[in-house]
Amino acid sequence: MDDSAILYADWNTRALRHATAGHLPSVVNRGRKKVGFTTPEDAWFGKVA
Repeated sequence: MDDSAILYADWNTRALRHATAGHLPSVVNRGRKKVGFTTPEDAWFGKVA
């Protein structure tokens, strides 16, 4: 893929947004807010803190 598939006109992940345009609400597809969360890797891999 060329660079325009990733970043185009100040929008990132262009290819993914284009692919999901008919399947997701526009508020989700065109959203710019990134939401992160922590994962319980210690529990998953049996580590003790």
